[in-house]
Amino acid sequence: MGWVGALIVIVVLVVVFAKKPPAKDSISEHSEVLPYKKKDFLLSKGDRALFNALNQLLGSRGYYVFAKVRMGDILYLPNNTEKRQTYWNKIQGKSIDFLICDATYLRPRFAIEAGNSANNKSDFVEQVFAAAGVPLVRVPKQQTYSQESVEQALSQTLSQLEAAATNESSR
Repeated sequence: MGWVGALIVIVVLVVVFAKKPPAKDSISEHSEVLPYKKKDFLLSKGDRALFNALNQLLGSRGYYVFAKVRMGDILYLPNNTEKRQTYWNKIQGKSIDFLICDATYLRPRFAIEAGNSANNKSDFVEQVFAAAGVPLVRVPKQQTYSQESVEQALSQTLSQLEAAATNESSR
């Protein structure tokens, strides 16, 4: 290979392994202290009480409870959807309070919103979940929740899911 070939190999190695200078607008981990702070709690006191009641009620029935789930992580738009990006933009930053999934496959079974439905966001969320075929249950916002009140709020949805599961297993 001669000295010309060796020189070419050296030049190629230098180019490949040369460190690129950082972009002017990038923040170096070492040059600036980042301002992020951890929140004390993921959920408010009332949402935490509902989360605990949901886990007690649903855990033994084969469901997992997830809190603060982005709608974009639950729903999708088919590739051939007209105005796909417009519809995506409407849900991408929104989240629901709780998502209930089956414990076996983590399939979304139903969603829960704590609070009333007296605003446009609530109406939109209800329409989106209805279109996607995911039941949305509204539970009144409280500071504490009894097992009985949560079971009563979810009774219709749970009965429908159990009936559907019975029909699927008998096929």
